[in-house]
Amino acid sequence: MKVPSRSFLAQVLIEVALLWVAGCAASWVDKQAGVDAGPPREQSIPAAHLGTPRPDGRRATMAEDPAPSVLTLLAAGQARLVPLGLDRFRQDLLQNNLQLQVARLGPEIAATRVGAEFGRLDATLRASVSAVQELEDASSNNRPTEALESRYTGGEMGLSLPLATGGSIDLGADLYSYETVYLDGERRIDPSEKAYPTNLSATITLPLLEGAGYDANLGPIAVAAIDERISVVDLRNLLTNLLSSSEQVYWQLVRSWRAMEIQSTILDLALQTVADIEALASGGVLPAFEQDRARLTVSQRRAAVIQADFDLRRAMRAVKVLVNRPDVPLDAGVVVQPSSKVDTRGLVLDRARLAEVALENRSELLRADLALRQDEVRLAMARRALLPRLDLQGSIGGLGIEENATDSIERLLDGEFPPSWSVGLSFSVPLGNRTARSDLAAAQIARSRTEVQSRQIQLDVVQEVYDAVDRIETVWGEVAAYRRGEREALRNLKGVRELLRLGASSALEVSLAIGDLSDAQLALLDSEIRYQVALIQLAQATGTALGRQAVEVLPVRLEESGG
Repeated sequence: MKVPSRSFLAQVLIEVALLWVAGCAASWVDKQAGVDAGPPREQSIPAAHLGTPRPDGRRATMAEDPAPSVLTLLAAGQARLVPLGLDRFRQDLLQNNLQLQVARLGPEIAATRVGAEFGRLDATLRASVSAVQELEDASSNNRPTEALESRYTGGEMGLSLPLATGGSIDLGADLYSYETVYLDGERRIDPSEKAYPTNLSATITLPLLEGAGYDANLGPIAVAAIDERISVVDLRNLLTNLLSSSEQVYWQLVRSWRAMEIQSTILDLALQTVADIEALASGGVLPAFEQDRARLTVSQRRAAVIQADFDLRRAMRAVKVLVNRPDVPLDAGVVVQPSSKVDTRGLVLDRARLAEVALENRSELLRADLALRQDEVRLAMARRALLPRLDLQGSIGGLGIEENATDSIERLLDGEFPPSWSVGLSFSVPLGNRTARSDLAAAQIARSRTEVQSRQIQLDVVQEVYDAVDRIETVWGEVAAYRRGEREALRNLKGVRELLRLGASSALEVSLAIGDLSDAQLALLDSEIRYQVALIQLAQATGTALGRQAVEVLPVRLEESGG
């Protein structure tokens, strides 16, 4: 039987070890991805259980009576009431909104990029120490049977100072001990020669064309600084949109509460009508079938109350999500009631002046202006990069050398040896220079595009202001009309109920009058809420939403966020 060679066994062991290492790596990756804990959740979708089956296997039917309404829970003491004014709503929103907390870090991150760009102007300090022993053939010194032993021990230090206008200044200093001796085997032939050379040097490099000037060297810093300002404008824009949209959610909650109260009042009217008709039917004033029509109205009004209660719960949940307070959970045990009232004062608006205010304050225009500044900086950088490279270089140095370090430094400082120096020019240019030409063309196109976008934004802003003013004037007219309609619906219901008591009206006419009153009150409510929303949209269109809500844009510092 042939025995495997040792090389073959070693190869097998190496392959097994590699497989084991690869398996360990795959196991670690699976553990980090959560695969080792079972099938990934994204691959397992459980079935939804929408109800509890009955013992006979059929699905249990839902209860006919609805769940208690918000008003019922409050009346029974089964829910805690939390009043919420508009100012407190804004405060909670700004303090607890997670999206805003993330966005506030944007300017701080941009500020760190500015600091990183300023790093190109940081001075660089370098230092080194070394010890070297060399042995070489001394035949070049006419000593073919001997060796030359050299020993070096010393250090050097340098400082490089980048210049804001381009180029750099490099300063250097070094001090070494140098010892040589000729050897014949291990025997020293001549006494060793020892010296301590020391040097000081300064070198300057100045670009004269490409790479020269503030545009070429500070341009990236300026771009980063403008990015920081843009991030603050973006934060301001996010705040504006967030507060404006959130305030609309608040007024929708106001609308839902008022609609619930209206529907409950209308239901009480329908119930009172049933009682009145039952009394009139028992007295022979009205036929008995009128009671059925009145009860039908009650059923319709109850359905409207159930729908209003659903809308109220949903509006409350939307507000709870925005305030994100631990004492205001999403469940129905806590009821949020808005305490701010609707402002329905009429306004006289100057369209032209509002458009001017918008052009001065809209975040989109501020951002476009900053983007245009960035394009100008990049264009100046591209123009500078199109020039050929011409650098002025110069250096000067001093030398001191003696048999000990102290004397060597003294001779250097005394200037016993003449200084060494150099000066020169270096020139280079890429033939064709296609990269620089393409970068310049791209910068010019980008600037032109930003200018066009800025003009388009100006047109859009003015249009939004005019649309917002038209919306306010239109909705204000609707509010006035629906106020008259509510008064007329109240008078109509009162008249129909008086006729009903005299037997000159019917349950159908009363039901229609109750429906007309409900529609008129809800229409008035909706128009008043639309008026509030129109005021919000006007403030947003003119760029004054933050000032209207007394909000100041301040980016968060990293230490405030736990970073």
